[in-house]
Amino acid sequence: RTVTNDDATLLWYSAQEWASRQVRQPGFYGQSYGSTLEGLPLDALGRLGLDFSVGLPVVMGAFAIAGWSLLAIAAWRRSHRVLAAAALVAPVLLSAYYAFFVTTVPTWTAPRFLAVAGVALLIIPRVPRPVEALSFALLGLGVVMDPSNALLGVPVVLWFLLSRRTTLQRVARLAGGAVIPAAWFVWSWAFFRAHPDYDPGVYWQWCRPGGESLVEVAARAGEVLDRVARSAPGDDVVIVSHAAVLAALRCHVTGAWERGRVTPNAGIALVEHRDGAYLGLQLLGD
Repeated sequence: RTVTNDDATLLWYSAQEWASRQVRQPGFYGQSYGSTLEGLPLDALGRLGLDFSVGLPVVMGAFAIAGWSLLAIAAWRRSHRVLAAAALVAPVLLSAYYAFFVTTVPTWTAPRFLAVAGVALLIIPRVPRPVEALSFALLGLGVVMDPSNALLGVPVVLWFLLSRRTTLQRVARLAGGAVIPAAWFVWSWAFFRAHPDYDPGVYWQWCRPGGESLVEVAARAGEVLDRVARSAPGDDVVIVSHAAVLAALRCHVTGAWERGRVTPNAGIALVEHRDGAYLGLQLLGD
């Protein structure tokens, strides 16, 4: 048997689609952000005989270590030896939860690495001109895939541009580096134009062909929750599930999709049930 989760399973599926050059959408499947680029090295490892259940944490861990290593190289090249050493040992010194997160939660792995790689290349002094254009492309792609990467990238880009003389050649390299992120953005725009039913604003209504929407999950899982609540009046019952089902159950309890949030990993959602009715939901450990 193989223990997995929905995100990991989607990446296993996307690896096969990258191999057959039939990738269905630019973002992480079912989302308007992220990517499935991790499927490329995952497919390569699969062709070498490595099972997807082993290859995925290897790929994700390699992305994380590569990002820290590039930052260490950038710090070393700028003669910041202590910072370079800190970047190298950071993955070891961080909590065990960090190691678990970066090897099991794949939604942002590749975009985060692209942004970090672009930043590291910009920090390295006196990089070749083609590498400068590559750094803009990597960072831009990381931001397009996950806009939160702008928190890291924008300050570094401003520092880079303000600390150097602006020339036509540098502007040309910046424009050249923007081509790939712009192409990815256009691909995303075209995908959503071609799938008007796929609206991130009402994500709970979307249903992949052959799958089920979160509304349908709420009906199916909510029936089970109701049955458990009726069978154990006055008792404390622990129910364990993953984020998608918890989001659906949250709606079943509160009646609202828009206002709710899912508990973090290992978090607790406390629901009270009395006289055949739910009395609301409280998030603990948030």
